[in-house]
Amino acid sequence: MLNFSLGSAFPGKSVEDAMGLASGIQEVPVLGEIGLDHVQICPQNYKGGVMGLARLQALQTAYPNTQFRFHANVRILEKGCQYDLGTADQFPEYTEKLVESLDYLGQPYSLHAAENGRPLASQIKVAKQLSAQAGVPVAIEGLYPGHRNNTLATWADWERLLEMEASYALDFSHMNIILASPVVRYR
Repeated sequence: MLNFSLGSAFPGKSVEDAMGLASGIQEVPVLGEIGLDHVQICPQNYKGGVMGLARLQALQTAYPNTQFRFHANVRILEKGCQYDLGTADQFPEYTEKLVESLDYLGQPYSLHAAENGRPLASQIKVAKQLSAQAGVPVAIEGLYPGHRNNTLATWADWERLLEMEASYALDFSHMNIILASPVVRYR
């Protein structure tokens, strides 16, 4: 059974509105059965304001059979920030709130690789530190070739990652972009 990533399924909707819409869907064409056992809250679900502990508790009360998890830079502060594995050390207030939320949720978390060219080994170290602080697995998610200095944007980057001890998340839409990119070099 597949589960919802609210950012992909309902971008621009609040988590509450997205859950209301998702509750009415039991099957989707081609993919089949879809459930609400595990639901990913994404930055695209920015409406409704800050995703603080009180809001998470209200969601958990409304959907007691759903395990919510965060992805990337969910809005947990009034002022947004570009939080990824290359900038995490620049936003200590975000990290503090994130750790608090991840501890409450008790679910794995996936975070984008650096867009600023920070070395992969350094990013993995940041992910492991965040994992230790929050008490949940923290996975690095690759990006795709682009105008920024993205890491985990080519097959060679992924090959390096697989040689290291690191948790990772595969975003198939990002992988599809890597496949289609003229920047990619095949062996």
